[in-house]
Amino acid sequence: MGTRAVLLLASAPTSFLASLAGRPRRTVTDRGPLGWGNGEFMRVIAGLMYVVAFVLALVVAPTASAADNPAHVPGIAACPDPAIMVGDAPPVGTVQWCAVTGSDGKLLAHGPFYQFFRHGQVELQGDFVRGERQGRWREYDQDGRLVVDSRYAAGVLDGPYDGLNTDGVRMRGTFRAGKREGAWRLEGQSGDLEAEGAYKADLRVGAWVEFGADGRESKGNYLRDERDGKWSIFNVEGLLVAAGPFRRGIREGVWREHDDAGVLRATGTYQGDQRVGVWQTFDAAGRLESEGETIHGKRRGLWKELRADGTRQEGKYLEDQREGLWTMWHAPGVMSARGPMLASQMQGIWEHFGVDGVLRSKGSWVNGLRDGAWSEFAENGMVHSGTYRDGVRHGYWRVLGPDGREVGVARFVNGEQVERPQPQ
Repeated sequence: MGTRAVLLLASAPTSFLASLAGRPRRTVTDRGPLGWGNGEFMRVIAGLMYVVAFVLALVVAPTASAADNPAHVPGIAACPDPAIMVGDAPPVGTVQWCAVTGSDGKLLAHGPFYQFFRHGQVELQGDFVRGERQGRWREYDQDGRLVVDSRYAAGVLDGPYDGLNTDGVRMRGTFRAGKREGAWRLEGQSGDLEAEGAYKADLRVGAWVEFGADGRESKGNYLRDERDGKWSIFNVEGLLVAAGPFRRGIREGVWREHDDAGVLRATGTYQGDQRVGVWQTFDAAGRLESEGETIHGKRRGLWKELRADGTRQEGKYLEDQREGLWTMWHAPGVMSARGPMLASQMQGIWEHFGVDGVLRSKGSWVNGLRDGAWSEFAENGMVHSGTYRDGVRHGYWRVLGPDGREVGVARFVNGEQVERPQPQ
């Protein structure tokens, strides 16, 4: 019986409801011209009107649907025999299901199952067969959008699957006996492809395409859920940025690495996902920039480094830091400087030479700054001797002539000359 019909019947005059159970006898003096009492006649007419409205409600009400009435809350119409209905749909409850009594005397889900949000929207629906999910199951969000559409057999996923994970990634594929099998596709929240490939017994196998958060595309093969064999990585413009082999999920063997313009910038060997052996790096024009030994992913041992202007330098690295004696050359190949390095900074006594190979200055470096006693040699034979502090001249500086005699003295404060040289 529809809700509208029930309400109409409930609102009928109590005198009419009583007449259905048998009305009281009246005397002749209470009857009107048609043989009815005057008041009774009007009550019967009103009652007949309610009967007509009640019958119409029974006919029309079944044609209404959830789409016609947004407030309509679906639920279980009936449970399969001998199951009983448990729980209530909103607004009384949020879970409604069918159950039978198990061998242990406890209720066992069997038949339709509904779980609702508080406002009445279905959250989860499907069927149980003696406590195990069976057939199609669907999950919805609070706005009624389908979140997961899956199939079950004997309580495990089995069949087509289309659902969102907790990160909002949509996964489409097939389950067999609870494991992913065959072609799968993963899409981001905007619908863009995130990964595509095949599974076998829940493990990735064969050719896969994957996209990172930065938009880079990776193509290669999986073996037992681990990258294996050659992989290529492309930037968002489709230019190759890296290529080389994987073994058991880690980089192994010779790799070539490019910048976003597609220019080769480095090549060498990976072992255990770390750089080892001789590596070469190149500048943006493709010219050799450096070459040397690498251990556990860090430069170690002798390295040669070249610059675009033709100058170069050579020395040793320790744990990716320049250490020990380093030598630098001008473009023609003439030595430009020589001295010790510590933690990639000049440290200790260095000598600096001009393009003609003649010594031009010599002094102390501290943490990459000139600091301490220095002598500077001009082309005209004059020699300037004094001290640096934090990279600038500070204190008295003597000027010596080509014959070694002092020809003047100047005073500096934090790099500023405050007294002119005085001839001797």
